[in-house]
Parts: sequence; structure tokens; C-alpha cells
Amino acid sequence: YLDESAVNRGGSSPIAVVAGWLLASQNHLWFNNAWDALIAKHLPGRSYIHMKDFLKHGNLVHLTSEHKRVLFFDCVKAIRRHKFVSVAGILKHEQFEHHFSFFKKGENRTIHAMCFMLTAMAVSKWADLHGCTYDIPFMLDDGCPDRKDIDQTHDFMVNVFQKSYPSHFGPLAWGDDEQVPALQAADLISWASRRQGARAQFVDGFEPLAELCDEDRHMEYEFEASWMEELATVMRGRMGRHDGLGQAAD
Repeated sequence: YLDESAVNRGGSSPIAVVAGWLLASQNHLWFNNAWDALIAKHLPGRSYIHMKDFLKHGNLVHLTSEHKRVLFFDCVKAIRRHKFVSVAGILKHEQFEHHFSFFKKGENRTIHAMCFMLTAMAVSKWADLHGCTYDIPFMLDDGCPDRKDIDQTHDFMVNVFQKSYPSHFGPLAWGDDEQVPALQAADLISWASRRQGARAQFVDGFEPLAELCDEDRHMEYEFEASWMEELATVMRGRMGRHDGLGQAAD
């Protein structure tokens, strides 16, 4: 389950993030029950949690620091109890503009898609390290503005990249984050990973969220310059021969 943070260049953050977590199928019921219970306890009358609601102009911005602190403490506890691992893919906006600016002339690839690819590769690496023998499916929020781009990038990962570099890329699905508690948890992980990656402080009731990035079952990956250049060269070449990466032949 993955979500994004600060993927729009117009924001104040120097980095973009796609982050989330792996949840075992047998833990879904237990996690959903725990999530519903903590929302009922701390936010009666609501049925979901969105980080944007707690920030500037959000409809929960009026909550006291203590109210947010106890809510997020319970959120972090529920996530850490039920997850396999959380993971974040981080890319600086200036890096993306330097290495992948050619996308603007053709496919209009976004930093969101590049971060998604990095996070998916990190998940695959985790799977290899833990003896995973199956492909891992992805779910993202269907309100994503870059959905078409993510779909094309996933197609490239499965039908091009994975054939040369065996990975664990499973199918991609889209879900309603107001209906899927695991996507709401991914929203918290993504926001916390972005704050951590930007070296920003966790204050005013958000302190518990720092713990999502500060334990042995959380991984953060950043694009290395040499890898970005190599990837950009491959993609630039395929763009010159095919109508979109999603339709690229092996």
C-alpha cells in the first residue's frame, strides 16, 4: 500500500516521496478493526484519516496538540504491530529535473512515477533478502492525479525491466483511501518519510509519527546519480523507438 507526498514541484518541499508498507493478508481484518476503533475513539463521527486534514486549511487543523499526539500515538502503534516493513523512495526535485527533463517533451513522466519505481524496487530488494518467492501486488489511492503515468511506469517495470532484472513486481490496483484503512496508513508513512527526508521537525502533536521512520523495519532509498543517469539513458533510447514506455517491446 503506497501513497505520495510533495510530488508537485510547486510546493515548499525539496524532495518528493512515495512510501507505504507491506501488510500480510491474514492481518487485514485485525488491522482494519484496530484502525476503525482508534478513529471512533479519537475522531467520533469520522470514518477515515487524511494527513491533509490536520495541516493548513484542513478541517481538523483546530485540534489541540495533545489531541493529535494521542491519536497519532495509537496510529503508529497499530501500524507497527501489523506491518512486515515500511519503505520510502525519495527523490529530490532538482535531481529529477536534471536527469529526466526530457520527459516533458514526450511522455511527460513525473517525479511521482520515478519515486514509485524506486519504492517498488526497494520492496523487491526486501523480498529477496527475506526469501520471498512470489510477486508482491501494489495498491495506490485512486485519487492520484498521475494515475496514467503510474500505470505506464508499472507496465514498463513488469514487461520490460523485470524481464532483464528479475524482480517481485506484482499487479497494480487502485483503491479508495477513504474505504481502505491500509491506504490511510500509507498516507501517514509517506508524510512522515517526507518530513524525515527533508530533515524537518515533528512538532505540535505530530511527534509520534517520527517513530514510523525510526526502527529496524523501515527502509528509505534515494536515487543514486549514476543509476539515474543510466536509467535516463535507457528510457530516452526507448522513447526514441517506441510510442510510450508502456508499449515498449522487449
